[in-house]
Amino acid sequence: MWRNVFAAAIHNLLRSRAYASLNILGLAIGFTAALLIALFVRDDLSYDAAVPAAERIYRLSMDINGPQPASLDNADGRFGPAL
Repeated sequence: MWRNVFAAAIHNLLRSRAYASLNILGLAIGFTAALLIALFVRDDLSYDAAVPAAERIYRLSMDINGPQPASLDNADGRFGPAL
């Protein structure tokens, strides 16, 4: 039974090569995009997971509005006791 299914699939692939290659290319792009998104989310969720009391870690950022707007994402160690 499987031999007939594979024979029919190969026959259809060879008969309409452009349509088949477009479908296979779209499937490959979809799988690649899903894999990259999953890897990005996994990396984003694992940030500082090994640190004890990771839920108590905060990020300080400062936005500077002026002729050249900027965003700074670092802070001095003296902010710790103040917070």
